[in-house]
Amino acid sequence: MAEYLYEKDLREMKYIIITSPLHEVVMSELAVHYSLGRQVLRRKMINECDMSFLENIPARYEVWKAEDSVRDPVERQLGMRLLTVYIPMLPPEEMKAVEMGVRSQISEGIPEAEAYESGMDSIREMIRR
Repeated sequence: MAEYLYEKDLREMKYIIITSPLHEVVMSELAVHYSLGRQVLRRKMINECDMSFLENIPARYEVWKAEDSVRDPVERQLGMRLLTVYIPMLPPEEMKAVEMGVRSQISEGIPEAEAYESGMDSIREMIRR
């Protein structure tokens, strides 16, 4: 019986892609921004993205950095569009809930840094699942 490539486990091939020198730059920046280990981010990307998305992560990240710099500061700080559009790792509806939570905390008078950290905690939890 013939074995088809799509029936095989592609995690090893995805890992090779995601550990390239170009991807390492992106992984480093994301790891610092979200206070997560690179391996946690790699695992999430390998599980959520197909190989063509993985190959294009450095370009997608650069476009996000260039184009999303003028967007809303809450969206930018949390990386809303980065994690839902440019590198789709998280469900948009869950990210929207995090954004709304941060906005409501800020409007209630909680310091922005505290509200952002609360949102980042939620995002870290979603990435770890």
